[in-house]
Amino acid sequence: MEILKKLGERYVRGSWFDVVAVLAGSLVLGVGFWSLGRQDPMWAIIAFVLVYEPGEGEVLDHALTRLCWTVIGSVLAVAALTLGGVQKWVLPASLAIAMMLGIFFTPSLAARRVLLVTVALIVGSTLMQPSSDLFIAITRSVEVAVGSFLAVGVSAVSVRWVRRGGPRQRKRFLEK
Repeated sequence: MEILKKLGERYVRGSWFDVVAVLAGSLVLGVGFWSLGRQDPMWAIIAFVLVYEPGEGEVLDHALTRLCWTVIGSVLAVAALTLGGVQKWVLPASLAIAMMLGIFFTPSLAARRVLLVTVALIVGSTLMQPSSDLFIAITRSVEVAVGSFLAVGVSAVSVRWVRRGGPRQRKRFLEK
């Protein structure tokens, strides 16, 4: 019975919306990218999960900040691969540059993490498929941007949903 009580304490309206939001976002990205042919939605879904910010308050600001740093990371990754070529040393060098940008321009650890993950995903996936050259980096950048934009949209809907009804606890889990 104690487990049900703990579940009841955590069960709020926004929590279930978050479950549905992640499922729906993943499905939309999956179906959308799969319908384009042999396109893999993995990178878009990873970006969606990184950028999606559930809940109330400054949620939309956080999601937009993460979107901004995702775009900056994509541009940095493509620039590093353009200037350095598809070489293994480009990954640690671009990550070091990304960390410096993050330290100097954002106090948010979450934003820095998004920047670093974006650079690592794009440069790393390009290094794994060197024959594709910059095509794969640009493709990954587009995938990451699509997932990030969808996450911002779903975050905005999440804020409206939670504010509309407010977080409500379910009584049936709290009663004995």
